[in-house]
Amino acid sequence: MFKNEKGGALIEAVITLPLLVIMFTLFVVVLDAFHARFVVTDAAREAVRYYAIHGDEDEAETLKKSVMEDGGLSLEALNEDKSGFVEDGDYVTAYVTYDYPVVFTGGTGFVMEEGILDDELSMMERATFKIDYDEE
Repeated sequence: MFKNEKGGALIEAVITLPLLVIMFTLFVVVLDAFHARFVVTDAAREAVRYYAIHGDEDEAETLKKSVMEDGGLSLEALNEDKSGFVEDGDYVTAYVTYDYPVVFTGGTGFVMEEGILDDELSMMERATFKIDYDEE
């Protein structure tokens, strides 16, 4: 069609390469968020299991934090106000809330359930276990 198509591949690369880099970065960020979610879920399960068997809330809290650290999560993002244990009859439920730091913020226009995406994504997991310790 055109006699001189020199530089066509360069133009295509200039357009395509930044899109590929952005897609790859977004992919890595989403994978990291899923990893954080799995670690928070595991922390809730391990903590409630320990609490239900031994009845020691302090040790269960320590175990929860240990699981989160072992999973590579920062304890600074652990939301203590929305985390804890609730006993209900023969069952205990552990709530673990982690404020995952979001990389892409400000002016992105993503709309979540609670409004515009902030600099944190709150992940709350809960796990319930039947109490299996004898109260003394």
